[in-house]
Amino acid sequence: MTMNIDILYTEDCPNYPFAVALVNEVVKELNLDADVQEVLVRGPEEARTMHFLGSPSIQVNWVDIEPGASERTDFAYACRTYDGEGVPPRAMLLSAITGESGPDVIPPADVEEDVEDIPVTATSAHEPKMIPTPICPGCLSSLVRLGMHKTTSVAHNYAGREYYFCSRGCVDVFERDAERYLLELKELIVCPVCLGERYQRSASYVAAEGSVYFTCRAPRCGELLKEDSDFYLKRLAGKVASAGVKDHDGCSLG
Repeated sequence: MTMNIDILYTEDCPNYPFAVALVNEVVKELNLDADVQEVLVRGPEEARTMHFLGSPSIQVNWVDIEPGASERTDFAYACRTYDGEGVPPRAMLLSAITGESGPDVIPPADVEEDVEDIPVTATSAHEPKMIPTPICPGCLSSLVRLGMHKTTSVAHNYAGREYYFCSRGCVDVFERDAERYLLELKELIVCPVCLGERYQRSASYVAAEGSVYFTCRAPRCGELLKEDSDFYLKRLAGKVASAGVKDHDGCSLG
């Protein structure tokens, strides 16, 4: 029998992608026949109607996974925490699943023994992944977005390490305050879809293929990454040719 798992969330909820990744991991690990749905709650009225306890909420066969949740009446269009954390514990989800479906959801022996097929812990999966991609340390522009590659960029060695720049002028800028620019570089991510540069503190997260990745805040970029994550992640890593700057629909701007 197919299990129903709903992930209820509000728009721009920072923890919602982590909840999606957690559910996908557990479903895969337990080899479940599950219908996983992501349900957007659109306002306070819907929150009351749906008995929504905050974002994110996970329901297994339409029952909230948190013990005692059915007795609560503090419905709210707001963020939700679980003992101070923004995502329910893995053990809570596992308990809800096994409690609803009994022994049938326990992984068969061949799945347990195949360690390589079992995802890493939920904690590590909740950390957004930064795909290695060349960024000019001078102007902090993505070389992929500029339609460049390491072989067409300006290489420059600093403190025994090779860095790649979009121009010789950016090398000159970098050398004025190299350590400061390298600190800024560590905080930077590039959206896999529009190839826009963002600091981590102003980026969004998207769950795709069981992992969580940094993106810009444009909703369309998140949608496109989910639709074809293999292409966009490979392009960002320089494994797929880029024609240069993209807009928020993934279309070339020239």
